[in-house]
Amino acid sequence: ESRDLAVLVALLHKRRTGQLHVLDSMSGSGVRGARYLAQSAATHVHCNEISLANRACMLSNLCWASRQGARGSWRVSHMDIRRLLASAAMSQERFDVVDIDTFGSKQGGAVIAAALPVVKLGGLLYVTSTD
Repeated sequence: ESRDLAVLVALLHKRRTGQLHVLDSMSGSGVRGARYLAQSAATHVHCNEISLANRACMLSNLCWASRQGARGSWRVSHMDIRRLLASAAMSQERFDVVDIDTFGSKQGGAVIAAALPVVKLGGLLYVTSTD
């Protein structure tokens, strides 16, 4: 249900602003990033997952979204989330939606603080902790 809400709110943001740049910071399999592309009409989705073991699955899911008619661009990275957020902040990269799912990790507070500078003014920080 929380994933459905994230996609719906992102779609409403896109309708309001005309663009939707999403950072799915802890992507896992890339399914949520694919949903942002296919169901929220994201302009661009950056899917990040530290584990290289998930790369093939991420690419498969993102390619699926493109085959379903999603027009947005996407990219995949494999960085530690704190390093990714610091890099984005240093380069002044900003996102309409920053999606964080810490999967029950105790690092949640530090990650949220690091994410705030990369959320565009008027943008959305979506935080959940599934496990």
